Amino acid sequence: MKKIIFFVLLAVSPVYADGYEVLPESEAHMILNQCSREVPVIEGTWMPPLSVIEELEANLYKLQELEAVACCGYGRLEKNLNEYFRQYTGIITGGERLVYINGMPADRQKSQPVTVTVCDGGKNYWGAVYDPKMKEFDKLAFNGEI
Repeated sequence: MKKIIFFVLLAVSPVYADGYEVLPESEAHMILNQCSREVPVIEGTWMPPLSVIEELEANLYKLQELEAVACCGYGRLEKNLNEYFRQYTGIITGGERLVYINGMPADRQKSQPVTVTVCDGGKNYWGAVYDPKMKEFDKLAFNGEI
């Protein structure tokens, strides 16, 4: 019985690393409940394996080249990516398994990790989508300004 309980706890616990965390599938809808930026419409969720997250992290520099073109902020990320804490969750959109990224200032995530939803905050709070097949980022969106 202890093995089963232990396994269940692992299955729903987030995965932490320096600068990011991978949220369990159960938190995908919460992370997509942003109030001042566009988010993808999803068909379902999935738990990205560590290999996908490691690839995403290796390709993170490409995110600096992406431009937001949707409401509520335009342009590129203005800070070094190390200055942002990132929450990752697996989403299914158009039949494709993607990873949604919820970005925030690194000092915002100081204690026990929780799904973060912030209204406004401008370019300090943002979201983007990573396609593991293409190894590309898309749909960068910033929060609105106060």
